[in-house]
Amino acid sequence: MNNFCIASGVVAAAVLSAGLAQAKSLRIENKRDVALSELKITAKDVAQPATYVLASDLAAGEKTRRSVPTASCLYDVRGTFSDKTTIAADDMDLCRQHTIRFVK
Repeated sequence: MNNFCIASGVVAAAVLSAGLAQAKSLRIENKRDVALSELKITAKDVAQPATYVLASDLAAGEKTRRSVPTASCLYDVRGTFSDKTTIAADDMDLCRQHTIRFVK
């Protein structure tokens, strides 16, 4: 299993596993010291890109599980934290992604 975490706005390494394309369930973990105000994803590989809010007000140290829309696999991910820091990760394959973990 490979790792992929998002660290304070820099893509570092969220947990990737080989091949689940059916049900898209995504675990979101906020390991930072501040709340995740909002996490949005924007579909990339569709004719009409759509933006979805996956999480809002996720406290420091908390985790949640969300369903990802099945119309697309490729997404741009954008997050905002309560301390006004932001993260950005482009072209994430959420068909293969099982966890997005935000770390310090």
